[in-house]
Amino acid sequence: MRIFYTVIIVAIIGVLVTINLNRKENIDLRQTGVPLCNFQVEPCSYEMDTTKALLTSSVEKIRPEEAFQFSLQFPEAQNAEIKSAFIEGRDMYMGKIPVFFTSEGDKYRSDVLLGACTEAQMVWRMTVNVVVDNQQQRLLYDFIAYQ
Repeated sequence: MRIFYTVIIVAIIGVLVTINLNRKENIDLRQTGVPLCNFQVEPCSYEMDTTKALLTSSVEKIRPEEAFQFSLQFPEAQNAEIKSAFIEGRDMYMGKIPVFFTSEGDKYRSDVLLGACTEAQMVWRMTVNVVVDNQQQRLLYDFIAYQ
């Protein structure tokens, strides 16, 4: 009887491993209201009620454990101030990474370093709490990091 249970457990583990290995690295890119940034094509734009925010990356392809910079600009706003920001995994919990923006003229810049993931691609979400023209806003940006 013990051998029977061992064989069943090994078979189940084998099936789960096979499913995981055969799974394509398809990421669900659809998130209502949250832009998926493709820095290889263009800056990522977030439309707000009265203005927009443009996010750019210093690299076209973001890779874990390689430093890069984010720049955030509010081209139509009279007054914008970033209160706080953090990055976290959208589909996999990897903790919260604080992001500290510094003001450089009409842009805000931040150095960023993401942790490594076991997946070939991982969707990260940056949350930015900002006051734009005296209105509190929460901006959400999704982007992909590639191994």
